Amino acid sequence: MRRDAAIGQGRRFGRLWTDVFVPGWAICVLAGSAGCGDPGVVEATDAPVFDGGLYVVLPDASLHSDTAALDGATSESGAVYGPDGSCGTSPFSASNRAVSILLVIDRSGSMAEPYGADQSKWTVLQLALATALDAAKKSISFGLELFPYSDDPNPYVCALAQGSASIQVPVGPGETTVPQILARLQKEPAGGTPTAAALANAYDFFVSGEGQFLAGDKYVLLATDGGPNCNANHAPCDATTCTTNLDGQCPAPDGGAPPNCCELPNNLGVIFCVDDQETANQLARLAAAGIKTFVIGLPGTEAYASYLDAFAAAGGGVNPNAPPLYFKVDASGGVAGLAAVFSSITKELITTCRFQLAADPPDVNLLNVEIDGVPIPQLGPDGWVLDTSTSPPTVVIKGATCEQVQIKGAESAQIIYGCPTYLIP
Repeated sequence: MRRDAAIGQGRRFGRLWTDVFVPGWAICVLAGSAGCGDPGVVEATDAPVFDGGLYVVLPDASLHSDTAALDGATSESGAVYGPDGSCGTSPFSASNRAVSILLVIDRSGSMAEPYGADQSKWTVLQLALATALDAAKKSISFGLELFPYSDDPNPYVCALAQGSASIQVPVGPGETTVPQILARLQKEPAGGTPTAAALANAYDFFVSGEGQFLAGDKYVLLATDGGPNCNANHAPCDATTCTTNLDGQCPAPDGGAPPNCCELPNNLGVIFCVDDQETANQLARLAAAGIKTFVIGLPGTEAYASYLDAFAAAGGGVNPNAPPLYFKVDASGGVAGLAAVFSSITKELITTCRFQLAADPPDVNLLNVEIDGVPIPQLGPDGWVLDTSTSPPTVVIKGATCEQVQIKGAESAQIIYGCPTYLIP
């Protein structure tokens, strides 16, 4: 008896629905929904309208009244389910989790500098975000904080609204907020780089502001083209940690050695010392609250690579293709290169590739995953991993398998418990 034949063939309806193989009852897990319909096999045409959640379908007992019939049954790839009648009979369900991302974007004066031949860094960032956010807006909720957010063109301005008031676009469904975000990005860049203050405000938004009511996983995506400064209370620093010097903007008099611009008597130089410790502290604070931060270094951050690596480590959103630990954007990449970096982050978080179990499995070595009736080997770049940082743990589908689900959809995805994990093809 072929197990995929026993489950039945649902008709494609453009979204992912999940069969969890358990005799006797059926449920539907939806965002804000308590259940869906009568027990039994839920066909696509009988299912309620998809509302941003994940259908979890448990087949009718009449199909599998004799669990021993599963002994030795095979799936399309030839993987054997056995050797006893216990396979697939434990009541495990799973659901995909909502994902919310607050974009914390550097709009300091240096973002007006050229990026390649004929575009500024700010223009390239606008175009890249338009591409990346449009691709992910149906699956992810987005919000925006620009720093600083003053209309004053003075390059020394570091002003930010305090707390949640600094959030220009509160996090909400992408299809609603992405147009608002792109409109806000029409402001011209100006001012310093108050990164630590911006991250502190992001923390306030997620922990005590309206962001605290968001369901699912919460993230910050920090994009910057320079070192953090605007630390007015920082002690004087030397030229090696003065952002004006590191940016090559401290001219040497008459061809001599450059001075330390953070010691010049302008009563402003001290705010341009690298504010690395407070920035790392705020990132660690977000991470401790369960909010990871992904750090994107735009062209202009080359002198700050070691700082950005430390920030990525503190924020917990480390580049899976490290080194470097942060997400580096090369000057040669242009709009496409930056859009690809944004997309690589959002694709990792799209919910259709993350299925959180309803309970902790008694034995993690007895979990299996199938897409459209085909077992997915756990090992390899296109397999799956069990993310134990969530409670209960989350099955995360990887690589080409995830991309296929995201792009083409799937008739069914099954999280099966009871058989030794299918490791390799």
